[in-house]
Amino acid sequence: MATRKATVQAVSQMARSTPACAVLARSSMTHAGFLRPRSTMAAPVGLGTALLNFGKNNPFLFQLIMCTAKTSVCDLLIQVYVEKKRQIDWKRNGVFMLFGSFYLGGFQYLVYSIWMPRIFPNAARWANLGFREKLRDRAGLVTLAKQVAFDNLVHNPFMYCPVFYCFKALMHEDDGSAAGDSAGPLGVVKSALSSYRKNFVVDNISMCALVVPGDILAFGAPMWLRLPANHLISFFWVCYLSFLRGGAEKVEPAQSSVEAEMAAVAVQA
Repeated sequence: MATRKATVQAVSQMARSTPACAVLARSSMTHAGFLRPRSTMAAPVGLGTALLNFGKNNPFLFQLIMCTAKTSVCDLLIQVYVEKKRQIDWKRNGVFMLFGSFYLGGFQYLVYSIWMPRIFPNAARWANLGFREKLRDRAGLVTLAKQVAFDNLVHNPFMYCPVFYCFKALMHEDDGSAAGDSAGPLGVVKSALSSYRKNFVVDNISMCALVVPGDILAFGAPMWLRLPANHLISFFWVCYLSFLRGGAEKVEPAQSSVEAEMAAVAVQA
């Protein structure tokens, strides 16, 4: 009887201690890393989330890669699907790639992300507000209008477009274009500005039609997203540049005095 009673007590004690031991063991294994609760397991990060995180952490590099690729792709699309070229003009594509990298990705980062927030101190604060808060902030809306005016009346006509024409003239300097008729960097700049002067009105009116609403969206985005949004919107503008301004502008050589006299005699005859 004593032995039976001792056995029953031992079994009862093991039954009471087993759940505690199991819980303790499971807790130890969890802290050691062997087991993880399902609720604390890290969910896989999607591609879109990864890109957004990269853009937030590396704003300059993110927009630099984006705009360099964008300008090259825009020109390739125009050459292949609009102009139906059998052979791609890689030199022309190089113009857009270099322009996209050095100006759109480099210089515009200074203009939009560094200089303009200093010129318009309220810009960064307003851009980082929520949508409803932005609509209620009159000072921020006035700052938005000033930024749009600065971009379309100062930056684009007197910096963006002249630099593009200079890149284009420099790349076509040796293929019979206007830039090839004048030696040296000053000749290239002079020829580029001469070409831009002819297209000044058309280019800037067309640019304002697209960029004004685009600026409202881009300048209304958070600061880290400002340039990527601008690059997405300017996709169509770069296609326009490629279609109408991508090729070299040939200049007809001036007639010599002898040729002019011969032409006059021919007309009289």
